Amino acid sequence: MIIEKWKHLSFYWKSIVIFSALILLSILLSRIPSFCDFYTDHIFPLGLQTYGRITGLFPFSVGEILIAVSGILVLLQIVFALLLLISRFKRMSTFPSFAIRCSKCMLVFVLLVIWIMTANCAILYNCSKLAAGGETKTTYSLEEIRNLRDFIVEKCNTLSTKMKRDGNGNVVTDEDINEKIKTAMQGLSADFPRLSGYYPPPKPVLGSFFMYQAGYDGVYFPFSLEANYNTYISDIRYPHVACHELAHLKGYIYEDEADFIAYLACVGSDDEQLQYAGYLGVLHYIDSDYRDSVKSREDLSTLEISDLVNHDSGSYTDETKKELASMPQLIDSETVASVSKGFTDAYMDYYGAEPNYAEVTKLLLAYYHTK
Repeated sequence: MIIEKWKHLSFYWKSIVIFSALILLSILLSRIPSFCDFYTDHIFPLGLQTYGRITGLFPFSVGEILIAVSGILVLLQIVFALLLLISRFKRMSTFPSFAIRCSKCMLVFVLLVIWIMTANCAILYNCSKLAAGGETKTTYSLEEIRNLRDFIVEKCNTLSTKMKRDGNGNVVTDEDINEKIKTAMQGLSADFPRLSGYYPPPKPVLGSFFMYQAGYDGVYFPFSLEANYNTYISDIRYPHVACHELAHLKGYIYEDEADFIAYLACVGSDDEQLQYAGYLGVLHYIDSDYRDSVKSREDLSTLEISDLVNHDSGSYTDETKKELASMPQLIDSETVASVSKGFTDAYMDYYGAEPNYAEVTKLLLAYYHTK
């Protein structure tokens, strides 16, 4: 009976059934950590080496365009569905066939989205978590946390005085910063083999103002395999953000792991601008976690963060913040931030993950504990 029905199915519906079965198999396999590890190490990189090279040829964010097109398609599908209902009542014969063809295309589109999210997100989220230096220690003393915090602060204080700055006192990075970033990331490949190979250039996002409203400095687009950044972020913030998003492209999907990789890449570079960006990129987390661990004022470190470092530590310069504050808002920032948070929470809940940026402190403690 089933074989007979299969024989009478059209090519379209046979393709849909086969594609759906492959998606279901991928979802089931994504629950097996050993498969996820193998996939992320050996199969996932093939997408970046092929499809990622194609999208990397474009100077603009392909992912941003795909999101805009997807939104338009969804709206059109809603319109077609409404018109189809109207045509049923009026017994129209021409339009329904057109609407049905569009709906069939939309079904393929939806399945494709599910497959891409499974291949480029779900499987990555079920990999084994990164263990810095193979360290198994899970608790650290206040002294260890203080030492790490003071080490980062001292590096920031020293490097801040060596930076090139503009008339407003803001750090200005070199024009070849992307080449230095790529070299820094590839330099970690001996310890982290996933980081070897091709790197596409980080892409600026046209809708950076919405990213600012939503609180994003950068974003990884699984549909285009691109690392994207907010064009309003400061020059000294950019290297760490770029390395963070590129780490996502190499399979380190968790935020703490991407931040950790970005830190190691930047501070391991020969370039002092990258080093400063790396230490700055984790300073807030380290300092905040240290202060949360302190039980009395007497325990506080006497090593203070310099005014110059405090000036550089934000994602945006004072001048940029004034510019952004004066820009007209198509949608108010509170609404954008609320919707963004709701989407992020739902996204993380679905994958059983958390936006765990602060977990980088544990990775750094483990890493330096083995040194």
